[in-house]
Amino acid sequence: MPPSEEKVSVVIPAYNASAFIQDAVSSVLSQTHADLEVLVIDDGSTDDTATRAAGDPCVRVIRTSQQGNYYARNRGLNEARGDYVAFLDADDLWTEDKLRLQIAALKARPGAGICFTDHFLFRGRRPKPLYVDPTNTCPEPEREGRRFLERLFRTNFTITSSVLMTREAVDAVGLFDTAFQNAMDYDYWLRTVCRFEAVYLPDRCVLKREHEENISRNKVNTHLAVQYLLCKLLAEGPLTPRYDRSLEPVIAAHLRRLDYDLGLEYLVREDYAEALNRLTAAAGHKDSFRRIALLAARLRSGRLVRAIRDYRQGRRMTRFRRFEEI
Repeated sequence: MPPSEEKVSVVIPAYNASAFIQDAVSSVLSQTHADLEVLVIDDGSTDDTATRAAGDPCVRVIRTSQQGNYYARNRGLNEARGDYVAFLDADDLWTEDKLRLQIAALKARPGAGICFTDHFLFRGRRPKPLYVDPTNTCPEPEREGRRFLERLFRTNFTITSSVLMTREAVDAVGLFDTAFQNAMDYDYWLRTVCRFEAVYLPDRCVLKREHEENISRNKVNTHLAVQYLLCKLLAEGPLTPRYDRSLEPVIAAHLRRLDYDLGLEYLVREDYAEALNRLTAAAGHKDSFRRIALLAARLRSGRLVRAIRDYRQGRRMTRFRRFEEI
């Protein structure tokens, strides 16, 4: 290991992740950047996650009572001693040059505190075939400065496993909010980019695994969490020169979209009263389709609801493109 390398602390929260944790840790230990501290926070697992994660001198397994994903991340932040801090979900993987590319990008941008990358998607045990979601990325014109800040406030196109932060940024931003078990990583990134410049690499350095146990699959809880954190930012007002009142219309538009998305989620759950409330609050967002959804909620039409659900599922599946086809 070159003596000039700076240490990277990698925080991996894990709960009953025995099926995936060895692959995740191996992808960290295979990095071309060698000075690593791997902190696996075993959040009260009842399986052999801790045993499977251990074994390498770089890996420290910290066992806690089950308190949740963001409590585990906060424990990792409190334990981390690296010059940089990276986050990896226990079911995701890294490409071997991820950290090297990100450290070089941060060093090339004085004042930057956080680096994101793009990612692949895969399903099941083996990372083949690989997919991409063209809608969940950052196009080139919006990768710099103010435009990146505005895009991140409009939509969370990032994933936790892509993030590398400087020690200065971590110390300034502090700990994760633990109010929800979803989307509090988004809150952390917004708080960071309000204080520090961000770097976005279009390199696909993360392989994100999709499976039925993904926390993010609970869309209602995720949308409610994002509403909470955006309203919190609005209530706090301008935090830094990078976040000012001109961002409030962007946040307001995001909140309307969340009401729309929540309205559709409640609709397919046949919670018609809540669907009506949310879809009414979303006035101005995708009004043509919103009116159809409002009609379905008012009529309590199971047939129309099923058609909306099938349409949305079809749209989601056609978003993903096999990497080999691009």
